[in-house]
Amino acid sequence: MFLLEMSDTSKFVVFALACIALFVGSKLLSARGSKDPSFPAGSGSQEHQAFLNPADAEDARRRAQAEQPVHPEIRVGRLVLKNFYFAKFNAQTGPPDPFEFADELTVEVRDENTGHTSELQFTVGTPAGLARFLEKNSWESFYTPQAFVIRKYEVESVRDMIMEHLNQEYDENDRLRDQKPGDDPGPIS
Repeated sequence: MFLLEMSDTSKFVVFALACIALFVGSKLLSARGSKDPSFPAGSGSQEHQAFLNPADAEDARRRAQAEQPVHPEIRVGRLVLKNFYFAKFNAQTGPPDPFEFADELTVEVRDENTGHTSELQFTVGTPAGLARFLEKNSWESFYTPQAFVIRKYEVESVRDMIMEHLNQEYDENDRLRDQKPGDDPGPIS
C-alpha cells in the first residue's frame, strides 16, 4: 500500500493537499447566485448548473416574464414573494405527473427589513422524479443543500415550504450577524 511506504512528512503533505482540494472544491460548489449579499451562502449555487443547463434557465426566465404571475405579491413573515417559476413547467398548472417530477424552481423575494431583492434557485421534486433524474444522467447520487423533496406537487404547499425555509434562513443569518464575540451561540441544530 502506497501510504504505508511513505514517511510521516509525506503523509502529512498528501493529507494537507487533500484538505485544501476539498476546501477549494466546496467553496466552488457553494458560490452564491443571490443578488442580496446578506443572504446565507449556498442559495443559487453552481451545483444547480448540473441540474439545469443555462439555455433552459434563460428560456424559463423569458417564459416567466411573458406569463401571468402565479399570484400577486405575497408577504410571508419578513419576506415578500415577488416571483415563483419552474424551468420546465408552469408553476400554476404543475408538472404532467404531480407524483413524478424534478425541476429547478426560481424564487424572487424582497426582504422587507432591508429592501434587498434576491433571486434564488432550488431543486424541487418527488422521490420518483429524482430517481428518474439520476437514472437519466447515469448518476448514483447528487448533492445540493437547496433540495426539497415532496410527495406530490401542489403549488401552495411548495410555495409555503420554500417561504418558511427562507424566513428561517434570513432570521438565522440576522442572529449570526448580530451575535457578539463571546456570546453563547445557542443550540446546534
